[in-house]
Amino acid sequence: MFSKGQIAGKISTIFVFSMLFSVALEANPLQKVVGVMNSSTFRASVNIKSGGSSFNGTLSYSGGKMNFRLGDGRVIASNGRKIFAFDPSTRTMGRQDAGGGGGLGWILSYTARIDGNRAVLTPNSPAHNYEEVRLSWDEGYFLRSISMKGKGGDVITIKINSVSRVASFPVSIFSYKAPPGSRTVDNPLNQRN
Repeated sequence: MFSKGQIAGKISTIFVFSMLFSVALEANPLQKVVGVMNSSTFRASVNIKSGGSSFNGTLSYSGGKMNFRLGDGRVIASNGRKIFAFDPSTRTMGRQDAGGGGGLGWILSYTARIDGNRAVLTPNSPAHNYEEVRLSWDEGYFLRSISMKGKGGDVITIKINSVSRVASFPVSIFSYKAPPGSRTVDNPLNQRN
């Protein structure tokens, strides 16, 4: 049998460990950003810069699923299992298997240097897709911008503005259907020329 002092000591140890674990989780704002984004449903204006080009569009997002419509009619959508990319100029839709299941959880696998509401992420292994990721969030841990530098040096920057929270979206918005007469290419990123 344990004495009252031993029981009190074990309870204090468990309590202190629980507090430290809770503080460690609270101290990682990236986990909060991922949690907020995974539980958010919203519509927003988005600006994407890549190379010398800039694109604007409207993003409909719900817990890792998205539908992004650019001003020129292109659409990129994902239901978490598949990614759909439609180009109206060629009337072609690429339908690709999604590797990570959607959402921002992948950022937690990088090493992070955090300064206030900004972070610079670097890869832990050569298997990571990006050489560097920079992101910023607001006081509610809602993502405002993310910049991803690929291994070839190309940088894509996404800025989220004019956010409107919505209750829900129709499920079909995330499984984009190309207009009749369009050509569909399955898994174009896996094809070799």
